[in-house]
Amino acid sequence: MSTSQTLEGLIITDPNLRGGRPIIAGTGVTVRTIVGHYKLGLTPEEIADDMALELAGVYAALAYYHLNRDEIEADILADSEAGLMQEAHRQQVRDLLVVASLGRAAAEKPAQAAPLSAERRAELAQRFSMGRPLSDVIIEEREDY
Repeated sequence: MSTSQTLEGLIITDPNLRGGRPIIAGTGVTVRTIVGHYKLGLTPEEIADDMALELAGVYAALAYYHLNRDEIEADILADSEAGLMQEAHRQQVRDLLVVASLGRAAAEKPAQAAPLSAERRAELAQRFSMGRPLSDVIIEEREDY
């Protein structure tokens, strides 16, 4: 006598796994990962093959998504916004390091700018990452120059 599997239990959420996001049971693959591949145009069969998953799990993830679309889309959007914020922060740090390495005189002649030492770059990045506005750190750096 064979046992049959039901849809119940194919998608689980556990606060200790993947930040509590819904995942395909036994895999750790989040529903939003499956959705991302699906939105790129992969078929459920291609997703299952590419990720070495059971096809039923992929379909269960897509069904979960369609039943909870707002929740999953909000999660995807929140991460994309966080990624944009991190990139903006990294760009500000890079800008700070460029300005600090140029100094007053070298700002007009960037080719003559001396590179910052690794220690100095780390110090400036630390000052910026402590929540100080970029403009304050740049002004302070120019005054110290």
